[in-house]
Amino acid sequence: MSKIPSRIAGYTVLRSLGSGVTGEVFLGHDAKEVRVAIKTCSPKISKKLDWAERCNDEVTHKNLIKYREIKFDSRYKYLFISDYLEVSAISWDLLKPVPYGDMIEVLLKVAKALEAMHKAGMHHGNVKPSNVLLRRRKGVFLPLLSDVGVAYLYDEKKFADEAVIRAVYPYLAPEILAQFHGRGEPEPVPPTARGDIYSFAAMVVETFCRRSPFLPRDEISFDGIMQLKKQQKYRIIIKNDPTTVLDIRRLNDLVRKSLDPEPTRRPSSMSSVVQELEACMDKGRAPALA
Repeated sequence: MSKIPSRIAGYTVLRSLGSGVTGEVFLGHDAKEVRVAIKTCSPKISKKLDWAERCNDEVTHKNLIKYREIKFDSRYKYLFISDYLEVSAISWDLLKPVPYGDMIEVLLKVAKALEAMHKAGMHHGNVKPSNVLLRRRKGVFLPLLSDVGVAYLYDEKKFADEAVIRAVYPYLAPEILAQFHGRGEPEPVPPTARGDIYSFAAMVVETFCRRSPFLPRDEISFDGIMQLKKQQKYRIIIKNDPTTVLDIRRLNDLVRKSLDPEPTRRPSSMSSVVQELEACMDKGRAPALA
């Protein structure tokens, strides 16, 4: 990690919040001491930034994190500034005290945020647990989908790093991963609706089963992950308790279809996924993981 700057593009930097595939995130504040999150990115193709700006301008949903501004900086190239929130990435450990019916409600809100993007003609392109942030209010988790419009995929050399493979490959749809991996140029692979559906389903499985569904236990490689994507079948196993019933067979059917290696066999739209998730729920009783 490089030395933390004292200021970035007119914002005072307080500390680093962490780093990921696309860059580093800093905590800072503006002239009025309003705290902000400053995400740094260095995309090599300007049309990606145009797409990100369009997403931010045209898509509005209560479960999407909006940027206060997207701006150019001579050191970091492109900056994405958003209000700073006390949040944690979605995970089993965070949600395990929560009834499973409420867990489905959290995932449903994420699905509806993606649905709003798709209806506006946009796609996320990088749906994964670290981009679904949970904010707790009065005992209720509010999910916020981050990195909207920042679907940056870099050249093959960058994505050959094991840490990046672990962070990104398990959630990308196989057709997007194969298309990207076969290129030697740092060109963007366009996000798709069915690609988002695949990534969302992979996140659902991980949320319930505590581990990434497509991360090999031994060799971490492109070929190993692609083999799992084509062969591995996952099923969520839960049991009912006295508070809520979940149609787990229907949920598993949705997961199975959404994770199909063949994109044309997946649900045709995020709206279909939302409808199926809603149909899985019955507020009579709540499930528990077996």
